[in-house]
Amino acid sequence: MIPTQVMKREFPEPITIRELCEIDDEKFTIFDYTKRYDGVKNLEGSNLEYRIPKHQRKPEWNTTQKTELIDTIFKGFPIGSIILSERIEEDVKYYDIEDGQTRLSNIQGYFMNKYPLIEDTDTYFKDLKNGEKNRFLDYKIPKIVLQKCNGVSDYNHDDNIHETFERLQGGKALADKDKIMNRVDKPIVKFVIEDIINKYMDNGEDILCVKNFNVLNNRKVLPDMVGIVCGLCFKDEKCFDKGYFTAHKDNHRILMDKELDNIQKSLVLDFIKWYYDMIKSCNIIREPEDTDIKVNYSKFNKVLGLCVFDYIDESTSMEYKKKMWINIINIMKSSYNFIDTIWNGLTKGDQRNCTKSGLTNRLERIKDFYNDKATISREHGIKFVDV
Repeated sequence: MIPTQVMKREFPEPITIRELCEIDDEKFTIFDYTKRYDGVKNLEGSNLEYRIPKHQRKPEWNTTQKTELIDTIFKGFPIGSIILSERIEEDVKYYDIEDGQTRLSNIQGYFMNKYPLIEDTDTYFKDLKNGEKNRFLDYKIPKIVLQKCNGVSDYNHDDNIHETFERLQGGKALADKDKIMNRVDKPIVKFVIEDIINKYMDNGEDILCVKNFNVLNNRKVLPDMVGIVCGLCFKDEKCFDKGYFTAHKDNHRILMDKELDNIQKSLVLDFIKWYYDMIKSCNIIREPEDTDIKVNYSKFNKVLGLCVFDYIDESTSMEYKKKMWINIINIMKSSYNFIDTIWNGLTKGDQRNCTKSGLTNRLERIKDFYNDKATISREHGIKFVDV
């Protein structure tokens, strides 16, 4: 079946760099590469016509890439179109930059004398002759504006914009953290940021590694925190049978539309409290030593995901789970070969993946080992120091 058209593209007049870099009262008037806008009123940058939406990554071009862009402009070569999504807010039209923010940001960077055209030379914008400045400022950048088709709701149009953004990132594939951040307005992501990350950011013991979270350039904890929610609340969803709990393939699209009720939110927050208490209890029962192996508590494919699965397993009590994990973690800290041998016999995928199969099989191995260490370690060649 041929897909239904859900989006229109308009091709308005190109924008010049002069317009892009227009300044009034020492501030850029229509675009500012240093500001982002996330839809909250009165946020800095809300008065700009061209906005960098919150889901965009921080530009990561090196010096060579930046100077090649400016060289391209001076030579009159094309730099490609910028792609904008049209938005209307309180009857005011503005545009989110879906593709091209790195190019526009580096163009403004050169205009602001952040780097020279040629390294180690006086080829900053301020050092150019007037004719050279005008040639740069008069350069035209094509625009493509994405608009909603008739009959498409605002909600579905937002989803189509998200889809467009992801498909445009062909040069550098979006990581799980970027796919999740692309849906920052969705219920699960909002809950993760507002009720988990922000709450535990100032906690003295940063067990979940959320202390340095930043929506712009330090999003790496997002997939693991989303994994907690999905593992606890949506473990039996069919989409998890072959995919990660974070953002594998199409799962992020399915998960981001899930609503969380108060019971589910309480389940997540109770688990995190239990998890923090359990990890901290390890050091109460057995004081850490200088020779201890560092255990990762914040990655969903490590201890965290296994504890999520165990937490909702009703076959054992919470006290039993806590006692087991304290013992297992202290063994991990004391045994150099334990992590390398505990999964002996499992498939490579089940040894490391966040699939339902992988996590279930690893958890089963942990439980079997804890219940009969001598037999299980002998059967699978597990090497450990008991504590």
